[in-house]
Amino acid sequence: MSCRRAGKRVLVTGAGRNIGLAIARRYAGEGARILLNDLTPERVAAGLSSLQSYGEQVAGYAADVRSSAAVRDMLRFMRFRFGGIDVCVHCAGIYPNCLVLDMIEEEEWSAIISVNLTGAFVVCQAAAREMVEQREVGYIITISSGSYFMGRVGSAHYCASRAGLVMYTRVLDMELAPYGISVNSIAPGLVETDLISAAYRENSSAKSRWAALAARGTWLQPAPCSLAPTAATSPGTSFV
Repeated sequence: MSCRRAGKRVLVTGAGRNIGLAIARRYAGEGARILLNDLTPERVAAGLSSLQSYGEQVAGYAADVRSSAAVRDMLRFMRFRFGGIDVCVHCAGIYPNCLVLDMIEEEEWSAIISVNLTGAFVVCQAAAREMVEQREVGYIITISSGSYFMGRVGSAHYCASRAGLVMYTRVLDMELAPYGISVNSIAPGLVETDLISAAYRENSSAKSRWAALAARGTWLQPAPCSLAPTAATSPGTSFV
């Protein structure tokens, strides 16, 4: 195990599976202390089971990222368990497919925006307030998607949420710079997750067409996506 981040306190949301879990594993492998978050206790337990070799270095907390109260409680728990927060990686998000004409009034649209965009606002704001109070260098990373600049049929709500997330991240970085807090967004390409598999279960041809557009002609796995967040939160990268 590397000790590059020994003692660093890292919150990773949406970390019960997929990209979030890969990021939590990468940080833990470099010596950081991890608070693994996901929506349900079952997902948190699954993530913790995957990282059980790290023992007390990793803790879990189930919370809905859309709830300010729940997120505040989560940050209080992190302060109690680890003494504060150095890095926040916001990875929680959902990806259902639905054509605009098929959306049930505002329900389908609102579901995506509330998790992918409002959730990011709630988590990053709460983490930033903790970091400002600590008066220490801090890092916030949001996990977006290449969909923020490249549209996909059936994903108008998802693409809009990712574009909004990128701009929110840019403005947040401007606002937090005076406090020594760096904010960046990572936008992976096509990543093979269970959310993607579910979205394309009945349309495998569309999934194949998207793979053909990827740089290497195939979908990525979650593990390589963990490299960018750890690199962007390394010492000396405050101007990245």
